[in-house]
Amino acid sequence: MPFLEDDQLETFYLTNCSSLTDIQGLEELTSLRELSLGGCNSSLLAYAFREHFFQTFSGFGHQIEIYIQSEEFPDWMSQSSNLGSTVSVDMPPNVSHNFLAMILCFRLCEDTEIRLLNDLRPSYYNVQNTSSGFMLQGSFDNHNHESLMVVVPRTIFSVKDGDHRIELTSDAEILGIHVMCNREIPKIDECNSIAANVDDDGSCHFLKGKTCGK
Repeated sequence: MPFLEDDQLETFYLTNCSSLTDIQGLEELTSLRELSLGGCNSSLLAYAFREHFFQTFSGFGHQIEIYIQSEEFPDWMSQSSNLGSTVSVDMPPNVSHNFLAMILCFRLCEDTEIRLLNDLRPSYYNVQNTSSGFMLQGSFDNHNHESLMVVVPRTIFSVKDGDHRIELTSDAEILGIHVMCNREIPKIDECNSIAANVDDDGSCHFLKGKTCGK
């Protein structure tokens, strides 16, 4: 595929492409707001959905919607075991200077008839910082896609040291919240309700865990 050079491109659809294995210049599309790669070659998805890809996109200053099938979500991305309409993630201390972005993960309706009906109205989501009370509200069209990732950069939703929890609610099924950070944050005691996993490249994702004694 030719190198992508249009820095004004806002929407890029490339679905069910079984022969393409890479896209040169995808990270140069600084105006991109909607990307669809559902049903494409697994090698292409592995190439496109590296953590560096999301870290780069987190610096663009606006939200990006990425439509794919739920089984195509990157392996490194943490997904909640408690699927539903509300998911929360507990934040560690000293997170403010390291926070890059959140990736909100949704599974859209799989029933074709219901999905066609839902296409007439958008799905909503709310992300709330329970410490400060700040809330981000958003919506997305269902289209004909199965699942969605929304990249929310820190320029839109920031956190401060001492902010304890982020809560996501939606009328779509939530698969999880993935928190991306630019370098390691010290892990807190295992008795707290957070597990922190730091990857080799310095990105860090957090999963809601169990409080001791439960």
